[in-house]
Amino acid sequence: MSGIIPLHPWFGIVLLLAAIALLISGLRFYQVRYQPDPEWVRKLFHMSSGTFALIAPWLFGQDWPVLVVLGFVAIVLFLFRVTRLKNGPGKILSDVSRYSFGEMYFVMSIAILLLFTEQEERVLYSISLIILTLADAIAALVGVRYGQVRYVVPEGMKSIEGSFAFFLVAFLSTHITLFLFFPMDGMANLMISITVSLLATLAESVSWGGKDNLVVPIVSFMMLKFLIVKDNAHLLLALTLALLLFILLEACRRTKVVCPQALMGISVISYVSWAIGGIDFLLVLLLHTVSSPIILKSSTELFSSKKIGLFIATYTMSFVWLFLYQQTQSEVFFFAFLIGLLAQSICFSLTEIFQSSQKRHLLIYLFLNILKNWGLTLTALVLRSGLSSEVVVHSIWAAVSMLMASGIYYLFVFKRSKAAVLIQPICAAVGSILGILLF
Repeated sequence: MSGIIPLHPWFGIVLLLAAIALLISGLRFYQVRYQPDPEWVRKLFHMSSGTFALIAPWLFGQDWPVLVVLGFVAIVLFLFRVTRLKNGPGKILSDVSRYSFGEMYFVMSIAILLLFTEQEERVLYSISLIILTLADAIAALVGVRYGQVRYVVPEGMKSIEGSFAFFLVAFLSTHITLFLFFPMDGMANLMISITVSLLATLAESVSWGGKDNLVVPIVSFMMLKFLIVKDNAHLLLALTLALLLFILLEACRRTKVVCPQALMGISVISYVSWAIGGIDFLLVLLLHTVSSPIILKSSTELFSSKKIGLFIATYTMSFVWLFLYQQTQSEVFFFAFLIGLLAQSICFSLTEIFQSSQKRHLLIYLFLNILKNWGLTLTALVLRSGLSSEVVVHSIWAAVSMLMASGIYYLFVFKRSKAAVLIQPICAAVGSILGILLF
């Protein structure tokens, strides 16, 4: 694929980096001179950099120059966090009241989409970035200015008005882009646009700390890739289930029978898992969820101890394997999905137990968790492949891998609760990789 403008790659890289430097300088000048709302400055950077990311692959016609630019940008953003630049140009990102790594997640999401999209899927890449760039920025600004009806997320509040603005912009972005660049039946376009927008809105609603910059484009891309090849009957089923899910979550939010934020996060992940991986992936999630009674606790207790974020984070590594499964359709990633989910849930349980009055029985609880998750693993593998000696061996090796992952967490980092949300996926990744070595 050739670029729109025949630029030498390295000249284009220098040109794009110069444009980004000019953007940062201009925003810093605007911030110092006019003292605008810090959120407005942050979103201007977000929308402008999103526009660069949207245009760059089409401009170069190949991926590696864009990845080089992303690498330089990631280094600059890191320096904005840890050096004196934090009080200079870094203030365009760090001058808001909440603590967020959103810009780093933004770079990660662009890199992931570039690495795993084919040239013929670039329209889907573009839609995912348009949703992130426009819908997220407009939702934040609408929420700040007009938000009246608010709901709680793990690290703060969001507004119904902001979420509705997100849905509306996401719908228009998807619908118009598909209409212009992806010929299909009008009804199919409508159903795809509504379904993707609903899922992206729900994903954004349960994201915190800037993680929506990673979650929203990945979820949007995965759902677009899944839906774009389906007939109208399948699209109607997907839309109906998404609408039913939305209605159920709204009912739970109003009645507070269960913690709505935990349920919302689990439901979004479950829906995407069903859509991408089928009933087997959904069954694994359901088995894990019903064996985790934390979601039945009161929302006040959960929020006061900030456990929801950690609980939803237990699905992080599995979502990575689900994404890779969609790209490759390799059975090994189902096994990794299974181990990653259960290993991370054990790490979560270790943190819970250590912070409770039962920490003297930590090793007993660890053993019981390993035993329970071995049973869940064996059940899932038998339902997927049938009972055989190979399945039993795989389930035992999965238990060993989970033990190794939780052992690393237990020995080195589980006492540092501030790092738990970051370390848990790393330990789960170690367990998953160990598990698939024998698969």
